[in-house]
Formats: sequence, C-alpha cells, structure tokens
Amino acid sequence: MLMTLWGSDIALDDTEGWQIVENHLLETARTFQTQAVTIKTNFRRFINDAELNRLVAAARDSYWHGFQHGIGIIGHGAPMAWKHGFSKLYIASSFTANDNVPCASHPDIDGNVRFTGTRVFHDQYEFDRQAKVDHICEYSGRTGRKFTLRVCWKTSGGKNCCRCEKCLRTMFELFAAGRDPRDFGFDYSNADLRKSKLNIFSKGLDYISIQGYWKPIKHELTHRPHALMPEQIKWIETCDFDKESKSRKMRAALFIHNLPARIRFKLLRIINK
Repeated sequence: MLMTLWGSDIALDDTEGWQIVENHLLETARTFQTQAVTIKTNFRRFINDAELNRLVAAARDSYWHGFQHGIGIIGHGAPMAWKHGFSKLYIASSFTANDNVPCASHPDIDGNVRFTGTRVFHDQYEFDRQAKVDHICEYSGRTGRKFTLRVCWKTSGGKNCCRCEKCLRTMFELFAAGRDPRDFGFDYSNADLRKSKLNIFSKGLDYISIQGYWKPIKHELTHRPHALMPEQIKWIETCDFDKESKSRKMRAALFIHNLPARIRFKLLRIINK
C-alpha cells in the first residue's frame, strides 16, 4: 500500500496541486498493482514552526529537517498498519552512511520505531542518489514502463518546476543515466535552462550538497555518454562547485553588508527565521 500525506509538501489549501499528486499516486498504484491511501494532515501547521526553528538554532538545522519529518511521517502509518495488519512499513532514505548528515530520518531512529506489531525500515540507505536513479532507469528500460518522478518542493500545483535546485539535480542525474528527463515528468520546455547555473547557486550550495550530490553527478557525466543533454547545461562539465558556491556566498554577503543598516538588519532577521 502506497501512503502519501496531504500537508507534508503540498499545502492544505492547494487543492489543485493535491489533485495532481493524488492522480499521480493512483496511477502509480495501478502501474504496480497495489493499493493507495491518502491522509490529510496538519502536522506541519499545528506547531509554531518559526519558534521551534529558533529553539533548535544551535543544531544549525531546521526543526522540520533535523527533528520532525522522520517520525512525523512514520506516525501516520500506525493506524493504517493496525487496520490492515501490516508487519512492515518502509520510509525512503535521503542519505547514505558516507554522507554523515544529521537528519530526522535515519536508520538509527526510524529502524527503532515499533507499533501494533509493525517494524519500520529505512529503505535503501546503502544506495546514493545517483544509484537510485540508475535503478529506476534500468527498471524502466527493462520493462518499458514510463512514470513520473515527483521531486519538487518549491512550486505549488504538484508538478516539477524544472527550475529549482532539486529538480535540476534530478534532471542531471537522469541525463547521467542516459535517459531523457521528459520521460520521467520533467517538462523543461518552458524552463530557461540558460539560468540553470544561477538557479542552482543562487542561495549557495552547502558542503553536503556539493560532495554528496553535485560532484558525483559531474563525475558520472564526464564518464558516460550524454547526447541528450542540451547545450545550455553542459557548463557542469567544467564547473568548480567549491569555488562557484563560495564566490556566490561572498557576493551575497557583500551585497547585504553594503545595504543601509536598517534594511540590512531587517533582511538578516528574515533570513535567520
């Protein structure tokens, strides 16, 4: 049974976006001949997120990513597991042991959750993101099945925007696997790919993103054929991610520093929330 939460990454008032997500869920369930269930939840809204972020600021992480989302998502499975008598619940991994990233969803946390005779499994922790994409592409090629990968958390409407860092990262990974992202729900025909580099680096990339995601993608793209990749994004082949990210952060810091004090303090207060 596939379980998806309305209220996790799709806002409760985004009914149009949720309809797209629900249709995608039902289509996926039909494809893999399984059941599907949706749960409408306010678990991200009934708490004071801004205040909790301030309380955990010393952890250098948000309350959602660093403390809430793993058990918060898993807990919704308890009534369904009890009702249907499920003995296993799987939650997809985000990182691997090599990433060494503090995260609210981790095998040591998720794997120790028990309820109603159900064990929780932090699934595919041994595979990095590129390996997962490779597995999906291999399966699609072997079976002839095409399906949408919904990864975007930056846009309303339930679709991939093909502009944000996560969409672009996934598109690059699909190119590295020798596949066309348009076959997996990334319609980039209206996205200005000339701005892809700016979109990726606009807020700077942290060390984990560079080492765990982008450098492996660059490595794959320099060792695999990628004839399908548009010319506008072949800048990745020669990109120095460390230097680029650092220079963008320095320019942003200089811009803020040169603002009038009243505006600078107000902007920093917004950024730090």
